[in-house]
Amino acid sequence: MTSLRRSPEKIRLPLGFAFSAVAAGIKVSGRPDLALVEVWGRAPLRQAHGRLSPGRDEPSSAAVRGATAAALFTKNRVVAAPVEVGRASLLSTGGRVRAVVINSGNANCATGRAGIQACEQVCREAGKLFAVPPLKSFHPRPGSSEFGYP
Repeated sequence: MTSLRRSPEKIRLPLGFAFSAVAAGIKVSGRPDLALVEVWGRAPLRQAHGRLSPGRDEPSSAAVRGATAAALFTKNRVVAAPVEVGRASLLSTGGRVRAVVINSGNANCATGRAGIQACEQVCREAGKLFAVPPLKSFHPRPGSSEFGYP
């Protein structure tokens, strides 16, 4: 298991969002390759280790609605599956997202229908985890298209 490097500086994250990253086995190097951004909205504060921190028991009503999202997509006529699925997702939800799943090491490019199905499956699974429709999870994928998913 690869451990993440510690930053010497404090990382300031926006309130209402949770971030995580893991090495899921997509990259052959074993480095972290899968990230998740989750919308929590304005969760109530709770006391943890002597500091106030957002509560994680229940998402706020803002989280259930999702956050307003914007994306800049390529104008190329040939696009990867995540671009197609991402465009459709943002259009169908009016630009609202509850979670963003990001990977590196596999762009899912030039994969045809199978690539679209893989991308939609990631959205379905994220939707199940957060109890939201799959289209409220967004899955852009940067990286290389040489390898499949583990």
